[in-house]
Amino acid sequence: VSTGDLGARFERYVSRVSSPESTATGDKSSAGHERPEISVQYAEPTNDLERAICEVWQELLGLEQVGVRDDFFELGGHSLLVTQLTSRLRQTLQVDLTLRDLFGAPSVAGLAELLMVRLLEEDARGVAGQP
Repeated sequence: VSTGDLGARFERYVSRVSSPESTATGDKSSAGHERPEISVQYAEPTNDLERAICEVWQELLGLEQVGVRDDFFELGGHSLLVTQLTSRLRQTLQVDLTLRDLFGAPSVAGLAELLMVRLLEEDARGVAGQP
């Protein structure tokens, strides 16, 4: 239950994605390599949060395309990249993420769901703290 507009709050978080750093990387058509053959088929992002997470993964992994069900480790990610990914997502999305979060939710869809749950929990705590 939230007394505020969750959609508006979500948009505030997602709008932070378009930072000067993310646009300073240049032409996205030369972003990287093709998506490797992995155990799941490509699935398009369905919302702005998933798109933002996909863009960070693409940049970090050097891939042209990342799907929302793709496993970070199947795409070539490893523990050192998880550290960089955590840092970039914190900076880009202005959210608190831990290494444990990324190991526990190694897909874009999993991370997006985790972040939405956290937003809802923060809203609930904010409402509970009001008189």
